Amino acid sequence: MSNERYSRSETTALCELASLLGKSDFVLEYASALLLASLAGRRVAVVGIVKRGKSTLINVLIGAEVTPVGMLPETAAVLAFGTSGTERISAHGFDESLRRRALPGSARRFRGSVKREGRRKIVAGVLDCKSPLPPGLWLIDTPGSMESEVGKRSVGVSGVPKSLGQLIDAVVVVVGIPGFSSSDLKLTREIQQLHIGIPTFVVVKALDSSVSMSDLVEYSKLYLGDLSAVTFLQTDDDQSALGLLVDRLASLPNPRHGQDAARTSDGVCQSLVDDLETCMVEQLRNRLIMVPRGIRRRLPEQLRTALKANNPRSLRKKEKTLRKAAESKARLEYRAGLKKWKDQESVLKSAVYNAEQELKHSKVALKKNVPLLGCSYWVIFALSFILFPVGPVVWAIYGFLKETDLEKESEARAPSLESKVTRSENVLRDAIARLENHKTRRPLK
Repeated sequence: MSNERYSRSETTALCELASLLGKSDFVLEYASALLLASLAGRRVAVVGIVKRGKSTLINVLIGAEVTPVGMLPETAAVLAFGTSGTERISAHGFDESLRRRALPGSARRFRGSVKREGRRKIVAGVLDCKSPLPPGLWLIDTPGSMESEVGKRSVGVSGVPKSLGQLIDAVVVVVGIPGFSSSDLKLTREIQQLHIGIPTFVVVKALDSSVSMSDLVEYSKLYLGDLSAVTFLQTDDDQSALGLLVDRLASLPNPRHGQDAARTSDGVCQSLVDDLETCMVEQLRNRLIMVPRGIRRRLPEQLRTALKANNPRSLRKKEKTLRKAAESKARLEYRAGLKKWKDQESVLKSAVYNAEQELKHSKVALKKNVPLLGCSYWVIFALSFILFPVGPVVWAIYGFLKETDLEKESEARAPSLESKVTRSENVLRDAIARLENHKTRRPLK
């Protein structure tokens, strides 16, 4: 895969935008994905803490000084070395603007082109040369992880590109004695967790001639005994383990990606651009940046669209639209709530009215619970004087007995009627309380 997906001006604008957003790892990640997509075969990443001898190990395996070494950390790019099986020596890379550059094929000139202080900064490069490595086996040198970063930041941004996890087939972690620290062990375990399923090998190197093979054996048993990784020991006098390492790497199963390497690399590049877009949108919304017009007009369509939708004017318009929508929604909710409240109020008022009527009827019934003989009795009593004196006497006796019965019936009905009045008063009191409580919950505008 090449970087032809975007034009040169678009690619340059992406790099400038990444710098503006503080995404310093974008260029290295993107260039690494582009580079690894062009490698057909097994890709083995060589990683480790700075100054543990990664580049020196690769030079020994290649049989030439192909990668820069020195007192200070020299590897600032992702560099791939190997042979595709052709007789022709070729080299190319990507600079800090993600432009593809032809690089010299000789080991010395290639090394000078990719060193940290080179004339043109190269962030990713590949040298297809004659080497003792089996054809199709590529060793990938990576910028070293700083010890202070291993404990604070993820492996993906402390030297080792995250894209390697999707585009490599094995990892070789280089540690050195003396100089081995807890950061080496932490880095190894973090890489195993980050790249689950990818074979991991550990090379323990003697960083000076005072370290013997017995020292390396003792160190590896003491510090690396619990690692689920194959360990290889190397001193200046005994490098036989490196041949075994190459054999193990050459015998790895077929590459995980095969013909899908370009598609996988394209997915990695797209995810990097998506991350860049997310970061840009977040900073725009927080008013942290303003993208210059010179960058805006050269960005890819995806980012121009996102930028247009999140510029200050669009954000103000969107905020106004959202505010109006929220106000309209609040009004509708208020009206619906008020209607519901009024409906409940009508029900409660009806309940109060019914309770009042029931109480009124109960009191009337209690008031009427009086033993009266009625008008008909007194009319007949008056007519009984026709049969005087027997008629009035007999009817008076009947009236006395009748009134006694009526008093008994009235006394029997009185408790029930009084209880009904009490219940009606309680029902009315509860209905009034519910109505008063309901009035306190009237919706507010």
